[in-house]
This record gives sequence, C-alpha cells and structure tokens, in this order.
Amino acid sequence: MKIAIVSDTHGAIDRFEIFLEKCRAAKILEIVHAGDFAVDGFCEILEKFPDLNFKIARGNADLDEETVARVRNLKNVELAEVVHFSAGGKNFAVSHFENVAEQWARDHGEKIDIFIHGHTHRKQAETRNESAIINPGSLFEDPQIFILNVPEMKLELKFFDKI
Repeated sequence: MKIAIVSDTHGAIDRFEIFLEKCRAAKILEIVHAGDFAVDGFCEILEKFPDLNFKIARGNADLDEETVARVRNLKNVELAEVVHFSAGGKNFAVSHFENVAEQWARDHGEKIDIFIHGHTHRKQAETRNESAIINPGSLFEDPQIFILNVPEMKLELKFFDKI
C-alpha cells in the first residue's frame, strides 16, 4: 500500500492535478494533504478524482469557508484540523502545524506511528520518540513529493509528474 503525501499547494492547481493524475495511473489511491489548499479550483480538481481517498488537514491559509465547506462535503474526503486514520497496520495523524497532531495524540492517549504536517514549506523526514515525522514541503514551491510505502515504512522522494 502506498500513500502520496503533499502539502501547501496554494495556487499550484495545475501541478496538483497532474500529481493526482500520476497517482491514479500508479494506483496510489490514498492521498494525504497537510493543509493550505483552499484556492479557486481546488474542489473542482478533487471532484475529478472520486476514486482517490483524501485525508486533508486544514491550514492557516485555508480561509475560504465556501471552498472548505465544499471540500468537506465530498464523499472521498476527510477534512479536519487533525486527521487521524489507520492504514497498513500503522496509525497516522495529520495536521498543518508541527506538534498540533502530536498534542492531539497525547490528549487522546493515542499511539501514532506517523505524524505528517506542512506549513514550513521545508521537507522533513525523521524519527522522533519512535514515530516518523514527515513534512512534504510545498508543492507550490518545490515539484517533489513523498510517497510512503506502508507498512514497510519506505519513504520515496518523487517529482510530482514522475510518480
């Protein structure tokens, strides 16, 4: 099972759509977005990919309430400040800001294997306190994204159009 991880797409709508087309072609059906997405056209892009499953954390730039509401209402999207899910025997928590999901996990007594966040626009992949911490950087600024092979925990850095 593979999960594509992206964040901070901001206005990179064309890049985001190509990224999703490549994910579909590679049969990567699980997409994690760590926030800063709410721009014109984002919801329309998601609507073109009803076969993909999206876990999306709301970011600080996601101020367009109409776009956020439309995205939240899509059947294949889970959207929250902290998105918690399990896949491939691993527990995930996704937030836009680092440490928000970590605090959520402590508050809920949850053991999380992989924390994903965005916001800084800087790629990060490290292990801390037996959990993986991943920040895919910004698709708006950098054409590279992460693909995580679960449960092997193999993280690959790929160009958004070379998946």
